[in-house]
Amino acid sequence: MNFDCRKNLARIAVVLFSMGSVISLSCNSPFQPELKFTPKLVMYSLFIANSQTVAVRLTSTVSTSNGLYSAAVHGANVELEFSSGFYWRFKDTTLTDGNDTVSVYIANMPVMGGTTYRLIARKEGYDSAYAAATVPVSYVTIPDQHGYTLMKNPINATDDITLMVSLSSPSVAELTQLLLEYRGIDGSGRLKAGMINVLPVDSLNPFSEVTAGVVPVSVPIGLYTNAFKAIKDSTKTLSTYHLYADIVITQVDDSFYRFFVTSTRGLNPLDMRTDKVIFTDISGGQGVGVVAGAAVDTTRVFLF
Repeated sequence: MNFDCRKNLARIAVVLFSMGSVISLSCNSPFQPELKFTPKLVMYSLFIANSQTVAVRLTSTVSTSNGLYSAAVHGANVELEFSSGFYWRFKDTTLTDGNDTVSVYIANMPVMGGTTYRLIARKEGYDSAYAAATVPVSYVTIPDQHGYTLMKNPINATDDITLMVSLSSPSVAELTQLLLEYRGIDGSGRLKAGMINVLPVDSLNPFSEVTAGVVPVSVPIGLYTNAFKAIKDSTKTLSTYHLYADIVITQVDDSFYRFFVTSTRGLNPLDMRTDKVIFTDISGGQGVGVVAGAAVDTTRVFLF
């Protein structure tokens, strides 16, 4: 059983692009350019396969008496350009996230895996910013019979669980997560639920580089068994329950991965300096930023 788990990647991108609830990377901290600075459009967007909305963060650096700051750019023409000559225009939008407001350009449109999207932003007084991204294709990851048997009854097992993960050609890195989840009813008729992440995630670089279309991912049986026992203990007070294993595969393209790796090597990976760019895939040096593609697919395996 599959369900929408694209929010997992959105959370990673939120940390990476630092804009609250929408993907971006524009820091409000002042900085001092080392060279003469020419303001450029700074554009960030992540196209996630099977999502229904695309957000673009567009900023530039402005000079004030207190230094240089990143500020939202309003009134720009942000469009998707198709080979047929058709353009899909984004709407200049201000979103509220708690006490903060975030300015983004939004388009309500389906994102298709395997498709290349060409994004262009135009604003008077700036060079146009242009970039393209090819979105990976999502695939389900179904354990074989031996793996399924281990997942249902890992106690006293000695073999690790191996998942064969299929990836599409735009992907250069992937993140595999295995979550154990229970849902049930207690004696008072109240719904109870809980989840344990079996595989530890390296916060500095959670992704693994890939060069093949199918890669084996090993789940240590010891880690799985401990998580399985813990999740089973949580169901002891329930009158009825179900137990699931969620296999979540995140694929990212070259632009997303290269930016992620280079940005996390800095002292502050959330600073975006347009005079000293970490990584950009905006064409022609007319702007800076990242336009990237990704895919998230979740396979839910019923255990009990």
